[in-house]
Amino acid sequence: MPTFSKFITSQRGAQQILDSDGYIYSRKKSSDTALTSTWRCAKYNPPTKCKCHIYLALADNSLTLGTQPHNHSADGSVPARQEVLLSLKRKAANQPLSVTQNLISETLADTAAK
Repeated sequence: MPTFSKFITSQRGAQQILDSDGYIYSRKKSSDTALTSTWRCAKYNPPTKCKCHIYLALADNSLTLGTQPHNHSADGSVPARQEVLLSLKRKAANQPLSVTQNLISETLADTAAK
């Protein structure tokens, strides 16, 4: 049974959940009055079409699996790649006149230092 690991940000800025097994979920629906929010596997769209869902209890961040299992394995490198890309996008936005290669080198150096 996976547990909540952390919130991450997608390449387009949407909030996602990374679980302890390495799977990533995107918000499907939630409401202000609900006690849980529904999240679906980030590989929901073709070609994978994974139909796995989880339910996040808002009170304690506990996860409950839906009835459908994942139809693919977890890709543990995705969160690290997303963090590097987001960091690179932030640097590019803050330094619009910088040389692209310098921004990439700085971002990779910062990532390696972590």
